[in-house]
Amino acid sequence: MKRIQTSLLVAPLLTAAVLASPASANKLATAFTFAGTGCVEPAAVAIVPADRVKPFLPPGFTPAEALGLPGHSDVILSISRCEQFFVNGQQVPGGFLEDAGITVNSPDGSPGAHYVELWQTTSIPEMRTQMQRLGVRGGLVPGMGSTASSLGPLQQASVDVPWGELPHSISVSAAAPGNVVGSLNTWWHQTPAGLVRIAYTLTRISDVEGDANITAPAGSDLATLVGSSSATAVGLITSFDFTAVVSAPPLPAPAPQAPSAVSAPAQLGVKAPASGGSAGKASKRRRVALKLTSTQPVAGLRAELLKGNEVLGTGTLAKLDGTASVTIKLKRKLGKASYGLRLSGTVPDGRRAQSITRIKFGR
Repeated sequence: MKRIQTSLLVAPLLTAAVLASPASANKLATAFTFAGTGCVEPAAVAIVPADRVKPFLPPGFTPAEALGLPGHSDVILSISRCEQFFVNGQQVPGGFLEDAGITVNSPDGSPGAHYVELWQTTSIPEMRTQMQRLGVRGGLVPGMGSTASSLGPLQQASVDVPWGELPHSISVSAAAPGNVVGSLNTWWHQTPAGLVRIAYTLTRISDVEGDANITAPAGSDLATLVGSSSATAVGLITSFDFTAVVSAPPLPAPAPQAPSAVSAPAQLGVKAPASGGSAGKASKRRRVALKLTSTQPVAGLRAELLKGNEVLGTGTLAKLDGTASVTIKLKRKLGKASYGLRLSGTVPDGRRAQSITRIKFGR
């Protein structure tokens, strides 16, 4: 997602002279916001010849010098897993978010680290919907997975990204304490409509540094950039919370439409209880019954109990019109905690609608 400057990785992020700003960067408007809490991010930073990355940069961007090495820049893959995620202020299930790109000099003189983004992948549907609307290259990858372990000061983490367009993975081993000196990170993404800017602000930051490895299919863009299908890199494991503002060229106004007697709901009009009762009893029975109340008829209702991005159980109702109970069959035991409840169904105008709420379970 984003890289912190550390004692090991130092780049000239504030330039004495302001570079020529890409023309379209001056015409951006806020498109949406997102945020994450409880994030842990393994990152791999490959030091490569600057001439190798230049063909991947849009006009107006120049590669930043890496580690004080003239003629070298770096390629970064940062993959965060956050316990909680928010899109436009609405909480959605946590999951993975990857930003991959090239470190560049600030194109407009603004502070912080700057990157040209090559792609963004995520396991969070709400996030991908927004980025896809803006033309950002990437994909929804629900199969993203990670492993992590620690032994004394040594931390190890690996993340697999089975993205159909470019499957890849990183692994990181880190133990040296980092020296965090920056919290502003800006990613620039060239789309057919112009530049998209993703501005991150990080808080509660801590990190460790070490070594990393990047794997990618031979002949892919990533393998070309890092010089091999299996390349060594500098590794970071960072913990933080963040907020982000995404700016893009203003989208054209939608064509006028004839008034409709039926307006599509912004979300599914179904209310669920705030409490699911005893986690112990639900786990013993391997199911939990929840009373739902709808403000409109809903057909083909599906209920999913979530912990982060993991689906812990599902249940269905052929129709909900008023009040009824849905039985969710559990895949594993529950603990005393707050869980996500995702409800989806077909509303009277024929559209598929969805809502996500939180539900607590006691002992």
